[in-house]
Amino acid sequence: MNKISIGLAVFTIASSVAAQDKAPTTQKDAPMKLSVFTGLGYLGTSGGRGGVVTTGARYMIGEHFAVGLDIGYGLMAVQDAMQDRWWIIPSMAVVFPARVGKVPLSFDVGAGFGWGTSSGYKSWDTYAARPFSADWAFQLEPTVRAHAIAAVSVSRSVDVFVRADAAAMILPQNSSSNDADGMWMMFAAGTRFRML
Repeated sequence: MNKISIGLAVFTIASSVAAQDKAPTTQKDAPMKLSVFTGLGYLGTSGGRGGVVTTGARYMIGEHFAVGLDIGYGLMAVQDAMQDRWWIIPSMAVVFPARVGKVPLSFDVGAGFGWGTSSGYKSWDTYAARPFSADWAFQLEPTVRAHAIAAVSVSRSVDVFVRADAAAMILPQNSSSNDADGMWMMFAAGTRFRML
C-alpha cells in the first residue's frame, strides 16, 4: 500500500514538473515569429566613416531559419567629401537559439541580395544644400550583403540586438568609381518588437 502511494506521488510530481517545463516554451518564452526592428550605429567604408539608421522586419520559419527585409540609410565623411548609402535588401538567415539561465538568446548568420544606392557630394555644405542632387550616384544597383546578429529577450515582446553587416554593390563595369564607392560595413544596436 505504501509503495503504491509513493509511486503515485512520484508519478504526480513528475507529471507536474514535465507540464511546467513545457508551459514556458509554448507561451512565455515562445520566440517571435514576426517582428519589426530599428537600430542605430556606425557606417564605414575604406577611408570613410559615419552613422546609420536601419529598420525592417524578420519572420521566423520554424526554429532555425528566418527571412527578413532590411532598409537603411547612412552618411559618411570620406576624406574631404561626403557619401551616403541607401539600401533595401531581402535576406535569409540560419538561427541558433540559446539560453543563459532563463534568458533566451538567438544568433542569426545570414546573407541577402537586393538593391543599393551610393552617392557622393563635394562637401558637407553641398550635401546640406542639396541632399537629393549628388555630384555622382549609382542608383538601385544590385547589392549583396552578409550579416550576423546576436539578440537577447528582455521581455516576451521585446528583444535587444547587436549586428554586423558587410555589403557590396555590383557597380557598372564602365564606371570610373573605385570599389569603396559601392561598399560598406555596418555595426548597429537596436530593438526588435514582436508582431506575432
